[in-house]
Amino acid sequence: MSTPGLAHFRQLGGALSQASPQQLARVISVIDALPDRAEADTILSRVRPRLRGKGFPRPLRFVRLLFTPLDGVIVAPMDWRPGMITVPRSALAPLAEAVHRSLGNFAERIAAGCNGHHREDSATVLELGRQLWPAAAAALPAAPPDGWRQTGLADSDYAPIRASCEAGWRHGVALWPALRGAAEGPPPELCREPLMAAADEGLQAFEIVLRLVLIDAACPAGVAALAMEIASGGGHHLVLAAQRATDQALAASIARVSAARSVPEEDKGNAAAAAARAAWALIEDFERSALVGTPQRREKLLALRQVADEACRAGFSETLADGFLTPVTSWVRNMPADPSLEIAKVEEAARCLRRIEAAGRRLGGAETYDRALRSAAQTVMEEARSGGEASPLRRADVMRLAEILIGPDAAERLLGGLRPPR
Repeated sequence: MSTPGLAHFRQLGGALSQASPQQLARVISVIDALPDRAEADTILSRVRPRLRGKGFPRPLRFVRLLFTPLDGVIVAPMDWRPGMITVPRSALAPLAEAVHRSLGNFAERIAAGCNGHHREDSATVLELGRQLWPAAAAALPAAPPDGWRQTGLADSDYAPIRASCEAGWRHGVALWPALRGAAEGPPPELCREPLMAAADEGLQAFEIVLRLVLIDAACPAGVAALAMEIASGGGHHLVLAAQRATDQALAASIARVSAARSVPEEDKGNAAAAAARAAWALIEDFERSALVGTPQRREKLLALRQVADEACRAGFSETLADGFLTPVTSWVRNMPADPSLEIAKVEEAARCLRRIEAAGRRLGGAETYDRALRSAAQTVMEEARSGGEASPLRRADVMRLAEILIGPDAAERLLGGLRPPR
C-alpha cells in the first residue's frame, strides 16, 4: 500500500520511540483508521512496548477482540522462532479470517457488537469475549488457512501456533480478571483458577496461561510461586515449565526496568518516578520469594538491583536538571509569562524527585540523593535572593519548594537568612 499517510509514517517511524503520549495517540488514531494496516503496523511495532498498559484508546474490532487474551504472547515476526509458544503478529490476519469464516453469522454479530466501543472498555470486551473466545478455540481448521504462505511462515509452523491460540482462547474468560489485575500483583486468588485449569489440560496450555499472567504482573515472583505450587501436583514437566517461567520473569523484569529509562522529554519526571516505584516493587517481590534461591537467580536479582539503581539515578539526575534546575535558574533572565504556572510545574518536578529518591535510596547512595536535594533547595534560595524583584519566586514559594525537597525543619534552617520576607 502506498498512501501519503504511510509515506509520512515511514519518515517518522524512527521518531515515534521518542514521541510524547499525545503525539503517539494522534498517530495511532490515524493508523487505526487505515483500511490496510500492514505497513503501519510494522512501524507501530517500534513503540508497542510503550503502548502496553498505557490505556491509549483503540477501536474495538473483531481481530483486536479475538486476540485480546493472547496479547502477552504476540510478538514481532522477527522475534519469533519455531518451537516458541508465542504467536507472530504476521499470523493474526489469516488466523482471524479463518475464525471469522468458520463462525459465519455469529462472527458478524460479534463484529457488529464491537462498533462504537474501545479496547479499554473492559466490560464490553468481557461480554463479547465470553461469547467469542470459547467458540474461536474450536473454529480454526486443521490445515493452514488461506493467506498463511503470505505470512512468511512454514506450513509446519501452523499447528503449534494454532495450539497456542486455542489454549489462550479456551482459558481467556478465566484469565481476564488476572490480566486486568496485573498492576495489583495480580492477586493469587485471580490466578489460581486459570492456572489450575491449564495445568489439568497439559504442558502447552499451562505455559501459555502462565506466560500471559506473568507478562504485565507487578509482582511476578508471587505468581511464579503459585504456579510452582500448582505444578508440583501435575508432574515434573509442569515444574520445569514453572521454573522456566521464573527465569523468564527475572530476565523480563531486568529488561522492563532498563526500557523504562527511554521516555519522552516532557514525561520524564512522572515517568521516572513511576518507573522507580515499579522497579522497587519488582525487587521486593523477588526478594521475598523462596524461588530466588539458586546462584543463577540470585545473580539475576543482583543485576535487577543494579539496573534499577542506575535507572533511578538517571531519572533523578534528568528530572533535577531538566525539570527543576533549568527553569529555576532561567527565570531571572527570562521572566515567565505565567509565573504561578511555571512554579507549579517546578513543584511537581520536586515531588517527582522525592518519589524517585524514596525508591532509589533503598538501592543505595542515600547520601548522594540527600546532597543533591539540599543543593537544589540552596539553589532556589540563592536564585530568589540574587534575583530580587526580577525573580518570580517569593519567600512562600521558596519555602514551599524547600519543604518538598528537604522537609520542613531543614527548610526553615536553610531559609532563615532569606530576607526580607516577601
